Amino acid sequence: MDTGSSGPRIPRQRRTSPDATDLRPQWFHDYLRDRLPPFPEHSFLGALGDASAQRISRYLGLHYMASGATLEIARSGALYLVLDGVVRETPLIGGAAHTTLRLPGDIVESSTVFDAQGGSVAMRGVRASLLGVLPRQILRRLLAESPTILSALAHSMAQREKAEVFFNVHVRCGPTGMRIARYLVFLTDLLGGGQDRQVLGFSQRDIAQAVGAGRASAEAFFREQRDAGVLTTRYRTIHIHQMPALRALVGDMPIWRN
Repeated sequence: MDTGSSGPRIPRQRRTSPDATDLRPQWFHDYLRDRLPPFPEHSFLGALGDASAQRISRYLGLHYMASGATLEIARSGALYLVLDGVVRETPLIGGAAHTTLRLPGDIVESSTVFDAQGGSVAMRGVRASLLGVLPRQILRRLLAESPTILSALAHSMAQREKAEVFFNVHVRCGPTGMRIARYLVFLTDLLGGGQDRQVLGFSQRDIAQAVGAGRASAEAFFREQRDAGVLTTRYRTIHIHQMPALRALVGDMPIWRN
């Protein structure tokens, strides 16, 4: 997936938050359906049927987020849905230790869907990302009208809780080196990538903060693994060359499965 400034192509429509009287035409839904990769089944958008997805897309605005760009959501009247790319969600209070990844089909800060006060997180584009912008009151109305949409939201929130439990129980446990190795393995399993495993958009500092490791300890871990030929690093990219060797460092952590 593209990680530079050239992101997914989007239709040339300028409005970013249509209201109930400003509905998107049918071609807009068809464009999103035909041009974007299929959403994972465990995600909110992936759990919707085509008819329900079409209802939601009629109210969507679009927001392009470049790799490395940031956006704060504080008391926002809109919700953001990841249509393509990967974004990192960090609470404005709490710091990097509570960072959560949002993948295609996910709602950013989905726990605030019913919160009239809006969100309180910062988003960062891990990769160039296309976001759908949906007025909060519109989604709440659709949830009240459609059991299918409500079921998809419940399903996606259960998946989010599953990932958070896995992270807290398995990833953040053990000595420093093991925690870092576990997080790298978790990220590659979560984000995919086949044989060419690259953790894109994360610095060594990001990895260390996520698992509560000190800077010196993290630098020592990465230096040791580079010397062993397990991985190489460059700006916000960690390229894993020997996945079996990295997995050997995680102990009894199970493989993450979506």
